Amino acid sequence: MNILTATAAVASMTLAGALVAPAAQAARPSERGSYDDQVDYQAVLCARTWDIHAHDWGRFQVRSTEAGAPEVLVHDVHSVDREYHAADGSGDGYRISGKENFRITDVSRVEGDVWRIELVSAGRTWQMRSLGGVLLWADRGVVRTHLLVDTQGDDDPSNDEYEGTMDWSGPHFFSTAEPGSQYCAYQAEAVALG
Repeated sequence: MNILTATAAVASMTLAGALVAPAAQAARPSERGSYDDQVDYQAVLCARTWDIHAHDWGRFQVRSTEAGAPEVLVHDVHSVDREYHAADGSGDGYRISGKENFRITDVSRVEGDVWRIELVSAGRTWQMRSLGGVLLWADRGVVRTHLLVDTQGDDDPSNDEYEGTMDWSGPHFFSTAEPGSQYCAYQAEAVALG
């Protein structure tokens, strides 16, 4: 599993309550709210299956954009906490947490059904700790994601096509959770520390 993909998936789950299809959003020019969500799931990371308890909480503001746009403008200030326990019952585990100031800063039509979306994440977006609280990694700074989205001319996001690039300042690393990756090295150290 790619860490960036996992982060994007969690972000989309977190904002799912705030973001709606463009046609429905057009009637709502601005919305503010808060959320406090928890979910349990399993994932294979570093060749092991982990039971994960995820807790996300924060507040958001949503503003609509041009009619037909695939996204809305969002400002989301939130915290995340993930506790990982090995599914094999060994007692191995670790924790990832963070605080983030996330914004979708621009949604603009490039041409036809193609849109540009700019996302910015700032803060200390994640930290990895042993279950005993020893800090192994902490990032900080700003990550910018630049997307081009082809909506295929409809309101169905499941068939949208994406291209994107990222740039960042500050210490961040994006890694897979495959054996031998930097993520797995941190995970092994966290498990060893208990």
